[in-house]
Amino acid sequence: MLEYFIENKKSVIPDGESLDDLEQRTYEFFDKELRSDKLTCFVTHNSNIVCLQNQIEGNTQGFQKAMK
Repeated sequence: MLEYFIENKKSVIPDGESLDDLEQRTYEFFDKELRSDKLTCFVTHNSNIVCLQNQIEGNTQGFQKAMK
């Protein structure tokens, strides 16, 4: 099932959101937070870390590239 949702990023996971929506929400959050001057520790799930890594690396392929 995971592979299906990775390959179909616009499909909504039951009782959840699409990977496209997760990436967008994560990008917006970290774009704002990483510009802050305060020292912060973020505790999050692996999916958010993948999104953050993609954002830092400028990866526009998102989960598809990161999971290969």
